[in-house]
Amino acid sequence: MTETGGQSAERPETDRDEINAKRRARYRKNRDQERTQQSEYKRINRDKILRQEALRYQNNSEVIKNKVAEYRRSNQEPLLRKNLQEKYSLSLEDYREMEAKQNGVCRICKGPPTGGRERLSVDHRHTDNRVRGLLCSNCNAALGLFQDSPEILDEASSYLKEFLD
Repeated sequence: MTETGGQSAERPETDRDEINAKRRARYRKNRDQERTQQSEYKRINRDKILRQEALRYQNNSEVIKNKVAEYRRSNQEPLLRKNLQEKYSLSLEDYREMEAKQNGVCRICKGPPTGGRERLSVDHRHTDNRVRGLLCSNCNAALGLFQDSPEILDEASSYLKEFLD
């Protein structure tokens, strides 16, 4: 009890551990019901939750950014592995093999990774996600800007050749 007659906001560590253990046990016992209640609460209170999250981020943005950056630094390989698999159905081993075949350089310009990146970008067809090769950021962006169209690239090439001295 505090001087004002209320309970202290801080509980001994053992009390907190005991309370958390009871919560976990209740959740495991009633998992489906708990999930349904949580989903319903989130649906009904969506705007309130978004405001709270925005305020939390606003008040702690630097701390959050630093934690995210630290997490990414310390988990680079697992994050890369997950990203490659989810986006391109490509294993990290397959990526490394492609990189070795290309001698670690862009398949188009033969240059190193660009755009402040440490690795080459995976170039893929957007229609079926088929991986074509590894490109530097500049070449990858250029293909996208030319809408992956050989015809437009041919026109651009012809245009540039007109002005060669």
